Amino acid sequence: MRPEQGFRPKVCLIVPCKGKEPHLEENIRAILNQAYEGYHTVIVTDTAEGPAVSVAKSVMAQYPASKAELHTSETYVGASGKVGALLTVLKKTRNRFDVYAFADSDSEQ
Repeated sequence: MRPEQGFRPKVCLIVPCKGKEPHLEENIRAILNQAYEGYHTVIVTDTAEGPAVSVAKSVMAQYPASKAELHTSETYVGASGKVGALLTVLKKTRNRFDVYAFADSDSEQ
């Protein structure tokens, strides 16, 4: 089955962050600097006060036109930190997006 011509799904890119990883600022900047109209970014950190929070807030302030949110991960028994972060975002954004994608915050360019 082919999508309709001009189909542009609403996309949520989830970026779990743990601490201040190498290249964090560059990666968030690249993630927020997208031109796709239906693109939304959710950065989710392990804690509300960790070093990744200040980096994310600083970069997000430089891209006010980007559609981005910052959340703190909830705790899920038996789940790793990354899985907890993903579940947190899925719970908070339920039914808002057509497509969910995930990006590591520590990728090297």
